Amino acid sequence: MIERNYDNIPEELKKLKQWVCWKAEKVVKPDGTEKYEKRLVNPYNGKWARVNEPRDWAFFSIAKKTMEKYNYDGLSICLTNIKGEHIRNDIFCIDLDKVLFEPQTTDFNHFESSKIYEMFKGKTYIEYSMSGKGLHILGYGNFVEPYKKRKDVIEMYDKARFMSLTGVKTPDSTDSLENLEEDVRKANKLYIGDVEPVKEKVVRGDLLETDAELIEKIRK
Repeated sequence: MIERNYDNIPEELKKLKQWVCWKAEKVVKPDGTEKYEKRLVNPYNGKWARVNEPRDWAFFSIAKKTMEKYNYDGLSICLTNIKGEHIRNDIFCIDLDKVLFEPQTTDFNHFESSKIYEMFKGKTYIEYSMSGKGLHILGYGNFVEPYKKRKDVIEMYDKARFMSLTGVKTPDSTDSLENLEEDVRKANKLYIGDVEPVKEKVVRGDLLETDAELIEKIRK
């Protein structure tokens, strides 16, 4: 994991009451292998933080103090469509996972991710993810529902999601989030694509009397 720099988190985000702590927990998978998962923690009581419950979220300053006091591993902001005081429901995040050859560079190993970066660099806040080989692109704007959230290493969210921020900005990052709704909708359509329509199942039922009569006439 890279060393975080929370001083670089945009001030506009620090003023929001949408922050929780997280800690890494070892999980044993059914095949016996182990992996670490993030457990999102309510800064007030140490219980699980819920993505749909604003009472579990705190201001940045409170979450940071809790993290430092109890030695948690980091801080996450909640993307939400819930309205409320000190809550913004129009924040999006593009999460590009392990798309760089080397940590904290802009040397991409994934073509589509490089094109997305070109769309947003210099326009809004962009940071490296915990591994240093991924990117978080944040801005203001909502997707058109329903929208597809993931394709391969590309994920896009504007609600019901915790994003673990690092504050480690890319060289082309700005110091604040900008309104880029048109851009992010375009990126979603180009690089993730439309939601596939649900195919309705055709259920064969009993023939109506008129249908039966029609078939009988055809046979004659």
